[in-house]
Amino acid sequence: MAAGKDVVLRWHGPDTLTYRIQGPDGSAETVTSRNGTSGWEWSPKAGQEPKRDATYTLMATFPGSQQPGSFLTTTVHLRSPEFESVTATSGVHAPWVEGTAEKGRITFTARGARLQDDARSPCRPRPPRPRPTR
Repeated sequence: MAAGKDVVLRWHGPDTLTYRIQGPDGSAETVTSRNGTSGWEWSPKAGQEPKRDATYTLMATFPGSQQPGSFLTTTVHLRSPEFESVTATSGVHAPWVEGTAEKGRITFTARGARLQDDARSPCRPRPPRPRPTR
């Protein structure tokens, strides 16, 4: 999956059960709407889309029942996960690195590195600023 905004969970089940989705943070949300006659459907609310791989659990119970019910778990894998930070103690190995906001790119070559802007045009390094003399 390219972006977490595309997450849609669909399933078939009777109207006599109560359905809840437990998200990766552990909170559960009751599913209240059916997707017409084709079954049930749920998506994360705006701003709660996953930024990296996430596991969701569908919990189906009879209303008012103290029984645990039935569970179905699925994991959504994102092609481009986001992380707040990364710590690499033995180095990072990548053919290139791209920015998230401006989309500039650093490509590693046999002679060093090639810098490109968001249009993939070569970037010219700025000349060093002269140091003030004292």
